[in-house]
This record gives sequence, structure tokens and C-alpha cells, in this order.
Amino acid sequence: MSWWDYGYQITAMGNRTVIVDNNTWNNTHIATVGRAMSSYEDEAYEIMRSLDVDYVLVVFGGVTGYSSDDINK
Repeated sequence: MSWWDYGYQITAMGNRTVIVDNNTWNNTHIATVGRAMSSYEDEAYEIMRSLDVDYVLVVFGGVTGYSSDDINK
């Protein structure tokens, strides 16, 4: 699971199926991923279990200002 921005890259380079990507028209899927990413760990875990998630990609730049972080957009 990752935010939709990284969906195509994960599919192409990682040969993995994603929940959301740059072509997702189902806003419910995007909202579910957003809820999981912004929830406390125990709630996020339950959401990810219900989606059968094996991997989670989290990009965080914080103070360092990593250029691919959504905070910098």
C-alpha cells in the first residue's frame, strides 16, 4: 500500500499489485488508503488487514525536505 502517486512505479518496477495508482477513479479506494495512512497504528493495521496488504511504502521527509514527500508539494 502506498499513496496513489507511487502506484505506477510500484506496479512497473516492483511487479506488485497496488490498491490505488495514478489512474484510480474510485475515490473510495483513495479515501481508504488515506484513512489508513493517517490513522493510529492499531486502526491502520485493521484497515490494511482487511485489504490484504503485504507491503507499505511510507515516504517522509519531515525537516529534511525530501523532494518526493507530499509535504513539499
